Amino acid sequence: MPERLSDPYPAESPDMPDANPPATDTDAGPEVRPEVRPEVRPEDGPEVGPEVRPGIGVVIPTRNRSERLDRLLTALRQQGDVREIVVVDDGSTDATQQTLAAHAAGDSRVVSVPGPGRGAAGARLAGAQAATSEILLFLDDDVVPTAGLAANHLRHFAALRDAGRAVESANLVVVGYMPTTMPAKWSPNTFVTALYAQEYEGRCRHYESNPTGILRNLWMGNVSIPRELFLDVTARWPEPLPTGRHEDQHVGLRLLSMGALAVFDRSLLASHEHWRGLADFRRESWFAGTGHQSIERSHPDALTPAGPDRYRVDLPALPRTIVALTTRRPIYRAVSSALAAVTWAAGRAHWFGLQTTVARLLRRIDQQQGYLATRRDSH
Repeated sequence: MPERLSDPYPAESPDMPDANPPATDTDAGPEVRPEVRPEVRPEDGPEVGPEVRPGIGVVIPTRNRSERLDRLLTALRQQGDVREIVVVDDGSTDATQQTLAAHAAGDSRVVSVPGPGRGAAGARLAGAQAATSEILLFLDDDVVPTAGLAANHLRHFAALRDAGRAVESANLVVVGYMPTTMPAKWSPNTFVTALYAQEYEGRCRHYESNPTGILRNLWMGNVSIPRELFLDVTARWPEPLPTGRHEDQHVGLRLLSMGALAVFDRSLLASHEHWRGLADFRRESWFAGTGHQSIERSHPDALTPAGPDRYRVDLPALPRTIVALTTRRPIYRAVSSALAAVTWAAGRAHWFGLQTTVARLLRRIDQQQGYLATRRDSH
């Protein structure tokens, strides 16, 4: 039976709890709490930030991924070049706080910041405001960095400064590589990760062939940016970042408008432990559509073609007709439910080619509805 589409979580990166969250060890001894830095909100008045020091710090937004966060923190703590590890817990209900406490007890660089409850965009901003490092490395909570990741990010900035190009260093964005870790055994939900991996690799090839497109299609899962530059395009920007999908693309487009430079480096490696189910796939597709609408409003020339036509591009005649018909909500509900059922059944039957084909069509339809729903709400 297909998974039911659950209520959308209004954040740009819906996070799902681990299937088997770790049990709490009641015999672990006295509770040790991580250092908690208060959240700094732009609306609280003039910015009074911490004293910023040379070096690189890591900012990690997280919600309900304690097991993956544990692996990430374990890897980061082995990197001596990291000045601080700022984790923004955006309302977790699993063992995230216990995980943070355990790591903070063994490493004073690990600090916790309460999240503002506005999704990954707000969590990254809270972490950047609390951080004290000149360069910030933003990592998603489901990546595992290789040894020397932070130091190698920092090397890009140092090379420009050493060459007498300090202004360029202060306006540099460094994008690392996040190859997707595929599960050892295919399951009915593996198609989500497979589709993600294919599209991510395509995006990386585009970065390499057309570096000017890096900031137009920025992915923030393994990215380093000068702290002041990041705050310029977030906290100090006239408009707040949206709380829907594609907030990282908004950041990239703002950086581009300020004349920032970007490089993509495959040697800056952090493997991505991506996992989503069918319900997550549909929810993220819906929010991708809402994000497209948000980008169109803020950056009218960023997406081509604009409007619902973008969801019909490059489709054969029959799928294109289906997508066009599902602009009407009653038809959308019936067709999307049927496609979701076929997607699930094809996966159970190991007909993975059919499953992937149907899932791609389902995603277009869900994206289109998210886009149209946002446009209706804004009128």
